[in-house]
Amino acid sequence: MALRLLPFRQYDEHDVVNMYFLEISTFTDAIENPDLDGGNADGVLVSTVRGDLNSDPVRFSEKGPTNEITFKSHPSPVGRNMYPFTYNYVKAVTDYTDKVLGVTLNQTLKYDENGEPLQYRAEKRDELQVVLPYKTVPIATRGLFTFNANAFYTGDTFSVGTSLMGANNAAPQGVFRNYDTTSFRVRGDKIGTILATGSRAADDAYAGNYYLVKLDCT
Repeated sequence: MALRLLPFRQYDEHDVVNMYFLEISTFTDAIENPDLDGGNADGVLVSTVRGDLNSDPVRFSEKGPTNEITFKSHPSPVGRNMYPFTYNYVKAVTDYTDKVLGVTLNQTLKYDENGEPLQYRAEKRDELQVVLPYKTVPIATRGLFTFNANAFYTGDTFSVGTSLMGANNAAPQGVFRNYDTTSFRVRGDKIGTILATGSRAADDAYAGNYYLVKLDCT
């Protein structure tokens, strides 16, 4: 499931950036299937790819910014009904050289769990905390957040006091790694610390380990 964030979180709205869409070309299957956990999830670490203030922040097209057909455009009496999209965008962190901007607060999805298009269902998008492809996704740059195990690289060890970085060269994208100062591995910037850990029972919808993280990407 494209959910990595758990409900408990504390952050200031002034630390949330609302000016980028999430680049989706590397996880096109996940945006169409809510059961998959990909780089389109909430709780994904992202870095800025394009931040062009000389261009309009919102553009209109029959296709998305990467020439991919996103949703149908219908004819109208005054011309074509163009699809609006956010121009600047971020991507899920995939390398230690990526400068982490923050963590996504919403999923990016085309369809709900029943396969129904979310384009025409604003109320359902609010319920699922979803944004459509090429629409602005809120990104928190600092605060306290609770993540499930999907937000962490499976090859590292995490415990209370572990320092965190955002880098990963394998699936899933946009996850935390252990910022281990004793390792010879080339690393990125320290962006957070684990404050507490816990685990949920096997019959829980989000069974497994979870972590309370103090995040600071500023």
